[in-house]
Amino acid sequence: MQHARRLAGLVVLAAVLTFCLVQDAETSAGVGRYLTAQRAALAGQGPRVTVDEIMGPANRLAVRQGMAWSGRVAMAGLIGLLIFNRVQSRRSLGEGGADTTSVRLKADTTSRSRRG
Repeated sequence: MQHARRLAGLVVLAAVLTFCLVQDAETSAGVGRYLTAQRAALAGQGPRVTVDEIMGPANRLAVRQGMAWSGRVAMAGLIGLLIFNRVQSRRSLGEGGADTTSVRLKADTTSRSRRG
């Protein structure tokens, strides 16, 4: 049980880190687009742009992409955690994988002698 909690914590940490990394990368890409557009405008090769025109959509995209990727990481981690728990529970039950202590057996009626 303790291993499962640690793994669940690691899954959450990985999802949060993924969100931060993806969101930062997408925001940085938006900054790059803004700088390119601003340089072009200053050189007279494009329209003037404001920070909000470029960074508003860039920030929305960054959050959307961060959430999507962190969700994927969380989902993969939770699936892995479920598989880990299942393997651990089978190991604790024995190599056969089935708990036979609670199985009720029917009486064997095939060995009775028939009177005839």
